[in-house]
Amino acid sequence: MKAPLATLAAVLLVTVVVVLLDGRAHDQPMAPTTSGSVEGRLRPVPASQLTATQINRQDPTDPQREVLEARAFDRRPLLNALPTTLQGVRFDIGGLGADDKTTIITADAQGLGTRRARIAYETLLRRTDDRSSSYRFRLQP
Repeated sequence: MKAPLATLAAVLLVTVVVVLLDGRAHDQPMAPTTSGSVEGRLRPVPASQLTATQINRQDPTDPQREVLEARAFDRRPLLNALPTTLQGVRFDIGGLGADDKTTIITADAQGLGTRRARIAYETLLRRTDDRSSSYRFRLQP
C-alpha cells in the first residue's frame, strides 16, 4: 500500500515542478530569431474601448438593488455630496473596501499636504452631517 502512495506523491511533485518551471518560461524573453538578429518580447494586446452604453448594458441592475442603493445613499449623506472640492482638496468615491461595507473616500490635496486634506475631510463630514463610521479616507499622491 505504501509503494503506490509513494509513487503518486512522486508523480504529483514532478507535475508541480514542471508547472512552476513552465510558468517561469513565459516571463523570459523570447528566443532569438533564426536570423540571429534581435530578441523580442511579448507585448500585451490593448483592450478595445467600450462606450458608456456598452458598459452599462453589461451589468444591468434590478429594481430591488436600485432601492437598496438609494436607501444607502439616504443614510450616508456624504455620498450624495461627492465628488466635491473643499478648501482646495478634491474628494471623490474611490470604491468599496475589501469588507464590502466600507466606502473608500479619496482625496487629492494637490500638494497641500496630508494634514490639510485630513482637516478638509473632517470639515466635509461635519457639513454634510454624516456620522457614519463606514468610510476609509485615502489620500492620493
